[in-house]
Amino acid sequence: MAKTNFLSWSQTAANNTDIDGIGILGSNAVKNFDDALRTLMAQLRRDIDGKVVYTAKSGNYTLVADDNNGVFRFTAAATASLTAAATLATDWHATIIADGGDVTIDPNASETINGATTLIVKNGSTAEVICNGSNFFTSLRTQPLSWEPVGSQVTLAGQTSVSWTNLDVYRHLRLTLGYIPSPGSGNVLLRVSTDNGSSYISTSTYSSASLVQTGATVTGAAGAASTAMIVSSTGSDANTGFLSTIDISNFNKNAGASYKAISEYSNTNPRIDFIYGGHSGTTARNALQLLVSSGNFTSGLVLLEGLRG
Repeated sequence: MAKTNFLSWSQTAANNTDIDGIGILGSNAVKNFDDALRTLMAQLRRDIDGKVVYTAKSGNYTLVADDNNGVFRFTAAATASLTAAATLATDWHATIIADGGDVTIDPNASETINGATTLIVKNGSTAEVICNGSNFFTSLRTQPLSWEPVGSQVTLAGQTSVSWTNLDVYRHLRLTLGYIPSPGSGNVLLRVSTDNGSSYISTSTYSSASLVQTGATVTGAAGAASTAMIVSSTGSDANTGFLSTIDISNFNKNAGASYKAISEYSNTNPRIDFIYGGHSGTTARNALQLLVSSGNFTSGLVLLEGLRG
């Protein structure tokens, strides 16, 4: 078989009788050795120095011999199939990054990876796949659970709403609202979307209840079904500033999501609100909107963070 790439070279010197079909035996023409040397330089440049190639994949893909030393970032759940180990040969290797969904590595026929017929690379993790000529092995690097910013911090002044899309990779979301003067004529609300922000759900599928401490007095109330998640109740806090942290759980799952908002108000009689509730929809959510029921945000900042899963 012609030695067409670096991995086809043999570690037994006597077996290396050509370079890309150019004979290098002692009986070959002198010109062959000049041509072979030039071809050798080209193969080394292609297969060693310049072979690390990044490729993004949004669906299933079969890795082939020319993908040796490639880095493949899958942006959605997919299957990474492997060509037969004998074809890929010993020392063939590639990196699989799951960044948008779990990736299933599926060796050819009855071949195995780490002794199993398939291996799942969980979303947020990376696998280095190595071939030994008959099967495959891998070392997994799992992304530790950690909050990551979703975009940059947003200035709210003058806006009636702020939206974030493409949130389908996040199971948990956290919003941190910097000092916001409450609009006296409306509440601060959250709405979710299942069509990536083409529309936001405004039906009575949200629930809430609250505990409020004003000075030494604590009161509680259960809210009726509403058309948005309630973050602040400005009816009694009109034009007073507040800080708020909002957590949403189970956001990207085909089940109900829960939320809680803890807000601290600054006025002559300090107040803390603890509002909790959920969204009863059973379709995975993928976009979020922060808004006021009327008027505008006059100032303030908001940062959204996500936890994958």
